[in-house]
Order: sequence, then structure tokens, then C-alpha cells
Amino acid sequence: MSTTTSQRAVLVLSERTGPPADAVRALLAELNVAVDQEQWFVPRDADDLARQISTQHDALVICSDAGVYMHAVWEQRIDALAWQHTGVDVRFAEVPQDAGLAIRELAAHLGNWQQQRRRGRTLAGLMLSVLAIALAFVLLLLAR
Repeated sequence: MSTTTSQRAVLVLSERTGPPADAVRALLAELNVAVDQEQWFVPRDADDLARQISTQHDALVICSDAGVYMHAVWEQRIDALAWQHTGVDVRFAEVPQDAGLAIRELAAHLGNWQQQRRRGRTLAGLMLSVLAIALAFVLLLLAR
């Protein structure tokens, strides 16, 4: 599948090293993207990629895999529906050939994301509890 990318912004959501980056580079070569035409964003900077997309009218986003993309969607760092309506072309460098495997991989990514979110909420709750106890202690000292 060949695509003209000379006028398009090519944005990559992937780590810059390791097997995911190698898969992305292979897809970039397959799409005939000129060397250094693409702009890379690591997954934790997906919101920066989204801001860059908002300034582009025609963009190609290449994600290392569907899990990286979905993680950014679940964290509300990117708006998949807005991208769909504005014509942003999203491609994945690593795509399982088996639909069942793809669903299992996405489910595993969702499970990991939910676990990270639960940990964050637990930590936030713990910090608020400690703060409340400290404030109560200060109020008791001031009331004496």
C-alpha cells in the first residue's frame, strides 16, 4: 500500500528505540516517507501529538501498536472521534493477523491501564487522608 506523504504531516506515537521503533521504521519505509520527515512522540507525550494534530489539516499518525493508541484514548490524551471527523489517518506498525489475538491484546492493555489508574486513585486517596489527619491535628493544637 503506497501513500503520498510529501504534503502530509507524519507523526509517530512510539518509543524511539527497540522492536516497536523498528516496526514503525519498517512501515515508514513501506509508505515511502522521507527520512526525517516524521515527527516522533513517546507515548507519555500523546497530548503534545494531539496539539500538533490540531494545527494540521492532513496528517498521518503511525502508532507502534493499537495498545499505545488505545492507552492514549483511554487517558483522554487524544480524541479519536475528532481525529476521525477531521480525516486523520491512523496506522499501526504492528498488527496481529488473528482478530482474537488482537482483542486479547487490547483487553490486556485495558487491564494494565485500569490497574495503573486504580493505583493512582489509591495513592491520591492516601495522600488526601494524610492531609486530612494533619489538618485535624493542627486544628486540635490550635483549639487548646
